[in-house]
Amino acid sequence: MLYWPWRGRFFVVVELKYTFEIHKSLSLFFYLKTFRTLLILHELLYAVAYKIKGANNLYFGAQLSKFLFYAASDQERFTGEQFKFIALFPFVSVAVLAGFSLIIFPQYFQFIFTVLFIHQMFCGADFAVVSFLRKQGLTNVLTFDSREEETTYFLKCA
Repeated sequence: MLYWPWRGRFFVVVELKYTFEIHKSLSLFFYLKTFRTLLILHELLYAVAYKIKGANNLYFGAQLSKFLFYAASDQERFTGEQFKFIALFPFVSVAVLAGFSLIIFPQYFQFIFTVLFIHQMFCGADFAVVSFLRKQGLTNVLTFDSREEETTYFLKCA
């Protein structure tokens, strides 16, 4: 216990040491395991979003040389609005889950914010795609994936 004098009063400072020791015990191995779990969760949330929008031919893929992981729906067309929902679904879901986690487990705020920050980095490409779709006009774009060609097509309707 530490007493801190200030303007004739003493304040007790205990919480900082306790919080630091909790997070000090989290090892690098634990963070790497969380990173992997978050990656899998992110792709599964895409699958949920695709299913909500009516996709049937879901598949998962990876290009390890580019550290690229994806979920897609083979030869099924989606409008710009539908694809915006699909692209942002993992971000919104993890952000809401992190918010509830902060309320339930406030002592792990550093860990929760770290997970949220890492997940936002995962979502960078999603934000770029949504930005591209908005510039093209959400109602004027159709998108579909080709599993054979490992390509996503964006078609602008006139």
